[in-house]
Amino acid sequence: MKGKNRFTKNEIYQLKKLIAKKVISSKYEQKKIRDKIRNIGFYFTDFSNKKGYTVNDLEILINSGLIEIVETELTNKTGRIENEGDKVTFNNSFKKTSGKGKKPTIVKTLSELNNPEFGLSPLFYSEIRYLILGTFPARESINENFYYQNQNKRFWGQALNSVGNLKNSDTNIRKGLLLQKKIGLWDVFEAVEREESNQDSAIKKALMSPINKFSQILPNLEFLLFNGKNTYEWLLDEQPELFSNSNINCIRFQSTSGSNGWFNNGVDWNEFFNEQFSQHNAKI
Repeated sequence: MKGKNRFTKNEIYQLKKLIAKKVISSKYEQKKIRDKIRNIGFYFTDFSNKKGYTVNDLEILINSGLIEIVETELTNKTGRIENEGDKVTFNNSFKKTSGKGKKPTIVKTLSELNNPEFGLSPLFYSEIRYLILGTFPARESINENFYYQNQNKRFWGQALNSVGNLKNSDTNIRKGLLLQKKIGLWDVFEAVEREESNQDSAIKKALMSPINKFSQILPNLEFLLFNGKNTYEWLLDEQPELFSNSNINCIRFQSTSGSNGWFNNGVDWNEFFNEQFSQHNAKI
């Protein structure tokens, strides 16, 4: 055995994240991710001759007893995990960055949120191919009962420029055109506890939206499109099985938030949709 068959809960958590990323990455990126997986001590070839593996394959190994989950472990073979009494910690290579991208505390029930704010109902129907995901609606959007009401320029005017003339359209026209193009909207958080600001950094606690369950009833869903890094990484943390689904492509775009100084006027968004729509028209 090249690796090991006993892993801490934290190691299993990291392995699931890495495996989910590996499945959707390029061959070059996959090699770097495999190195990180092996640094934790996991070699899939220790357990199977199958080429390629997913998060589900890891779950099968755990459920079969071939992999054992332990509470704590002094160290793995690379020394990445250190045990301080009963506390397992990771070195800096595994820590989330602090500041704007800091992930809120994820809760399991609404009762854990103080003065919760509730998000919007998802916009989709069974035929959608694309589901755009944000983090949580701005207060302007909640008050108007529709998405991105504070982003007429960036989201509606620039990011979705290839979809149609939506910048100055009313809500009904926006809804109709999105659904006509088989595009849905939702957010990764269903409810939050947050401060006065609309920014992600103002969210202190959050209840996840059940995107993993809804995706199972959308037979034509092909793409999860993430409006920014936080949206992508926070959903990957909590629902990694979505990212190992071979039928769904996960793509992260530049955030349309006004606080994103790197926004590229929607170039990446429009390149994607232009390519998608041109392919669809070519098939007709």
